[in-house]
Amino acid sequence: MRKLPALTREEVGHLDAALRAVADRTGRPVSFNALLKRWQELVHEVTVGYSLTLYDYTNDLSVRDQIKEVLTRVPDSLRGRLEEVVRPLDERFEEATTELEKPLLPRSHRWWFRIPRKRSAELDADI
Repeated sequence: MRKLPALTREEVGHLDAALRAVADRTGRPVSFNALLKRWQELVHEVTVGYSLTLYDYTNDLSVRDQIKEVLTRVPDSLRGRLEEVVRPLDERFEEATTELEKPLLPRSHRWWFRIPRKRSAELDADI
């Protein structure tokens, strides 16, 4: 996983505020590195073959929503730098998934319209 770029004190303040907002909504403290790690782990699972259920998969996908929320809460200049770290994972995710006509849950982000190419029979049956 690519590392976060060095941030100025001001950028750290913006990122911390965005992370607090996500934590307030979810009820769990969170760091950007932890979100990236969870996204990276899911992308790896999807790439090698997702073996869990639809419930697990949708729960796992929610981490990308949290990343998106953080990105929308920081200034554009910081968002661009953080997106450079997230983009390769998003690209790997898209390569390892196939598109659906409808989202798995009523969400609008593109990752909710994707399922792993390699998936368990149980996930297949759930879909």
